Amino acid sequence: MDSNEINILFAGDTFLQSGNNESPFDDVAQVFLDHDLILLNLETAITNRKHPVGIKSVNLSAPPENLRWLEPFRNRLIVSLANNHTHDYGSDGFKDTERWLREYDIRFAPSDRLFNIEINGYNLRLHCIYEYTPDNYQQSFFKSSHDAANTFSCDAIDIIFVHWGEEHVLLPSPGQVRIARRWRNEGVDIIVGHHSHTAQGMQSGANGIIAYSLGNFNFRQPLKPPTNLNNIGFMLSIKLRNGAMICRRIPYYIDQEAHPRLNEISLSGYFAALDRALDGYASQSSFAMNIAYLNHSSYGYILDNLKHGFLPRIRSAGIGQFPALLKWLFHPRTLLRYPFMLSQQQDVVWQLYHKLCREQ
Repeated sequence: MDSNEINILFAGDTFLQSGNNESPFDDVAQVFLDHDLILLNLETAITNRKHPVGIKSVNLSAPPENLRWLEPFRNRLIVSLANNHTHDYGSDGFKDTERWLREYDIRFAPSDRLFNIEINGYNLRLHCIYEYTPDNYQQSFFKSSHDAANTFSCDAIDIIFVHWGEEHVLLPSPGQVRIARRWRNEGVDIIVGHHSHTAQGMQSGANGIIAYSLGNFNFRQPLKPPTNLNNIGFMLSIKLRNGAMICRRIPYYIDQEAHPRLNEISLSGYFAALDRALDGYASQSSFAMNIAYLNHSSYGYILDNLKHGFLPRIRSAGIGQFPALLKWLFHPRTLLRYPFMLSQQQDVVWQLYHKLCREQ
């Protein structure tokens, strides 16, 4: 390896489970070993506790022994805990997660400050953040008053690894586009997102890289039947060489056992088309972008929240959840989407996706 070169790999939503209780990472192990640093979104509590805290449609936990699957890569691995499932078993479950990661000698990014990493002369500043966390450090990134001068550095590579956006959509929201542009203008070099459980488009240029969502990695949707929408994802590989950045996608399908299986050839055209669609969408005026996003997202937003959100909560927690359902049904954000529910078929990005499904 060139002394002025490092290879960084980003991988998305991982719940550290496998349908056959075997390592889900065998097919991607060599990809992991070809990189100096791996950043992984660990979207689960690591705990033996049986009772989740709070009422949610889905609660995620993995037994501590499943961390053995990450041991071969622990010298190059850092996991992010900044997401909406690491606290499913409360603060005690989160402490369990940190304790077991330390027990297996797996590094994790702190939730209240940046993580400094030095590799081959590169100073990397990692910021792992979640859009809806109560943590002040993470929340500050989403505010227009964010103190960028004291957060980002022109003498380092700033990386934001962010859990954000809406689920089961193929476009970032206009708000995400605006925030990503602001971060890039403030000096962030690499922005990589997750949470949508779908692979979304990517933009790269001389002043940085934005990958809005990697999609699922080792993950199965607990309440949704498996489809290409949630079973296609990509790892993002970034080579830093003499100050330049070279990035490439490493696509995969997720099989029925929640194992990512490499599949670079048949997906490359789909991702190229997705990137072109993103460029066209993000180049529009703010008003046009908002209309386009409402066309794209409204049908799934309402259907998924009803079918896979509120109905499971009502079944598990009872009719006491009805006030929350009514509040959501008549919330201005939901009311705004009703007129757009039937317009999804006209959306160019969904047309790309359905074309991919027909070709598989």
